[in-house]
Amino acid sequence: MQESISLLTEKKLKSTNWLSEWSIDHKTSAIRFSVAQRNFLGQPFRKVEGKFKVYEGLIQTNMEDFSGATIHMIIEANSIYTGKNRRDKQLLSEDFFDVERFPFLRFRSLSFERGRGNKFILEGALTIRGISKRVVIDVRYQPGVDGKTGKEKICFESEFQINRFDYGLRSNMFFETFVEKEVTIKLNLEFSRLPDNF
Repeated sequence: MQESISLLTEKKLKSTNWLSEWSIDHKTSAIRFSVAQRNFLGQPFRKVEGKFKVYEGLIQTNMEDFSGATIHMIIEANSIYTGKNRRDKQLLSEDFFDVERFPFLRFRSLSFERGRGNKFILEGALTIRGISKRVVIDVRYQPGVDGKTGKEKICFESEFQINRFDYGLRSNMFFETFVEKEVTIKLNLEFSRLPDNF
């Protein structure tokens, strides 16, 4: 993972004031997205799918059940991948993510409340292209243990939608007419507990 987006160094979030702290396991995590396209008749045609390859995440909590935990995520915008170089270059341009000016996407939690069973309600600020919007996300939580190392792990899964227009992710090009404004984001994130003396 690139040092430039390390939450432990950039944000200096590591502290002795937390009961436990957890960092993302990149080998078993994924941040994916999809957006629907329409045909010339305005009918649903297909979905374009993609992912981000470079990201960091940190959870800090004072509760065993993670209620009230603080969650930070940072994603490197130019790590986007959709399987087509031409499309990826367009997404990196000033029409969309404008990576020269806004190299990172960021998420900062505002609240993390326990729901029923293994579900949480996560509220936070999502920042894309320098624009921050409040989002509310339903999250499924599952504790576990790494089969190889025996270390504690937790898994968070979620699927939600954002309106890309809210973040200025649009262009004046012809193809824009055939791309939906709603983007579905799918998170499958596994975190490993950091040692207390880290």
